[in-house]
Amino acid sequence: MKCIKTFESNLSYFTKKYLFSEENKTVESTYVNRGDKNIICLSSMYGCPVGCKFCASGKSYFGNLKSSDILFMANYIINDSDNKIKTLFSFMGSGEPLLNVWEVSDSIKELSRISDSYFSMSVSGLGIDNIDSIANDKEITKKPKIQFSLHSPFNFQRRELIPKTEDIEKVLGKLQLYKENTGKDIDLNYILLNNINDSKAHCKKLLDIINQTGFNLKINEYHLTNSGFLESKNKKKFILLLRENGVYPEVYATDGVDVNAACGQLVSEYRKGC
Repeated sequence: MKCIKTFESNLSYFTKKYLFSEENKTVESTYVNRGDKNIICLSSMYGCPVGCKFCASGKSYFGNLKSSDILFMANYIINDSDNKIKTLFSFMGSGEPLLNVWEVSDSIKELSRISDSYFSMSVSGLGIDNIDSIANDKEITKKPKIQFSLHSPFNFQRRELIPKTEDIEKVLGKLQLYKENTGKDIDLNYILLNNINDSKAHCKKLLDIINQTGFNLKINEYHLTNSGFLESKNKKKFILLLRENGVYPEVYATDGVDVNAACGQLVSEYRKGC
């Protein structure tokens, strides 16, 4: 594996995206310096087999990354960045980490040796049973915080957006057990799509889920791809309704959007041309 191109952004925090290549396959990782911490966003696969309808990474899938590949990317970025502050290793790039759980787990074990390192992981619900192996593996001393890509509180619609995913109830149950076993908080990620998942009915059902589970809510930006979706025009009203009912979501602004470094949802045109 080798790094073949980098892209830099200074829109908010310094962000640098790295394009790695091996055997004509490409994969991206991103570094963000937020002043008090580094964020290194790592991929777990070449592309992604999940096929989320709003995500550019799901347009292709060329197999799993090995732990040696993940560690190569992580160490390359560490050596190219400010490694004197704490570092969040975030498995939120392309791919579903739980469908490559053994290689991801081995990577976490090795990266845990770095002082002031900690971890997070974004999951779609596919392979959710594999989360037990992370919770129960005593060699994983730094358990990752989990972010669950919900995006609709209704199973029928969620399967349209995220094909083949498990029932929401099953995923939430598994995440509850993970939280109890590890002490790690759970975030629900939600992208508001115009006239898709932004109605009052969606808000009410989402409030029910949050009140039932006690999980945190994170409203993410939607970034335009060729999927045909648009970010909700009702976003402010939706968030206001949540707040009126006692739920105060984190409204997350993505770093490096100008270089398509929005974790797994965007991929560069350069990558597509490789």
